[in-house]
Amino acid sequence: MKMNPTDRTALTHAVEALDFPQAASEVIPEVRNCFTHLLSELGISEVRPQRIADSLAIDLNLARKLHTVVQTSDRFASARGIPGRGGLKIIVQAARSHGVSETTIRRLESALDAYQQLLTVHAGDRASLDSMLGHLASEGTERTDLNTRRQAFRSNASIFGVQTRLQIDTVIVYPGTKTANSMDVMILRGFADFQRLANGRQWVIGRSLRTSLREPSNADCKRRPIGASSFDDDQVPLIKEFSNIRADSLQRHTLASGMILDKLIDGQVGRRGIKTFFTGEVLEPFGMYNPLEKNTFRLAARCYTPCELLLFDVLVHPDSLLTGRPDYFISSEIDGSDPNLIRSSELMKLPACESLEHRSVAGDGLLLPELAQYQALVHSCAEKEGLDLSEYFVWRVLMKYAPTPSLAFMEWVVPGVQGFDNA
Repeated sequence: MKMNPTDRTALTHAVEALDFPQAASEVIPEVRNCFTHLLSELGISEVRPQRIADSLAIDLNLARKLHTVVQTSDRFASARGIPGRGGLKIIVQAARSHGVSETTIRRLESALDAYQQLLTVHAGDRASLDSMLGHLASEGTERTDLNTRRQAFRSNASIFGVQTRLQIDTVIVYPGTKTANSMDVMILRGFADFQRLANGRQWVIGRSLRTSLREPSNADCKRRPIGASSFDDDQVPLIKEFSNIRADSLQRHTLASGMILDKLIDGQVGRRGIKTFFTGEVLEPFGMYNPLEKNTFRLAARCYTPCELLLFDVLVHPDSLLTGRPDYFISSEIDGSDPNLIRSSELMKLPACESLEHRSVAGDGLLLPELAQYQALVHSCAEKEGLDLSEYFVWRVLMKYAPTPSLAFMEWVVPGVQGFDNA
């Protein structure tokens, strides 16, 4: 539906007639075009905040918002820079006083009326509108999304009574050592500066589940601690040399569903109770495959603890099947779906503020300034299993204030592979 930008009634009435995505697609570009035309009429060819402030004699902060509207590449993300009513009134008055034509000002007023109608009819308040527009945007919302995550971290930490500075999930993938046509994995999980904010909280620090979408499932998969030949199913595989917590503070439970839960059962509240601890185990085999078929391999870092930073590293041996670039996305289980059993296209995906990084493990490839002992931790565990990490490469994601709860996925679609397993 095309609207006449000079017809104020048609513009605002159209907002009521259309659903939100359609209305936003009409109104937001019109607001943006009006501001762009206004600046052009003022002779502003180099659009910078200070230049806008000087030309309109307005506050620099207000000029920065106007700059965001006209310069942000994504049209929906740009709308987050639209000032409030008071700021818009100042801009319109300044434009009139600096000789902008009445035709341009009337067009701008019409667009701003439609914008206010969009807010009132479809959102109700500015915060909701910004969120709704953010979900329509394909880029340019990272800063706002990260701020929302930070606020959620603080709220969740207060509600749940726990928080951590850093969570790590590291998976090392290599050709199966005991079974033909298979892959094994080493899984390292843990927390740096885990802190309780409330007393009496048992807390799940690790969850894992192996499933198969196809028959036969890999029923013979064995779990064992790194460097050990066997495993007590009730024991959490604590890496003691890199942890400052007692082993009896952790307990493992296996549910009837096959879900394995590792729990932290006691500890002091506050800074005196801050702990750093890591667990590690090997799954043999992690995945079976048939060269005649194909399927999907998916690895996930589960975030259920409010954390300031989550590290998700996947180290891949060049002779394993997972040599291509994986798809990275964040998903939620809030809709009740089991992310282990459904296709990625059906998962509830969340906005991602970060990107996937590819690096060689050799040299400083595992450097993590936020955790000085991380390189030593990974290399120590690899040496116990006789793995030479100099040949590996790593896919890395660093998530600031990861959504809680959520799962960060790396997913490979590999031609000629049979089976689906999730560690």
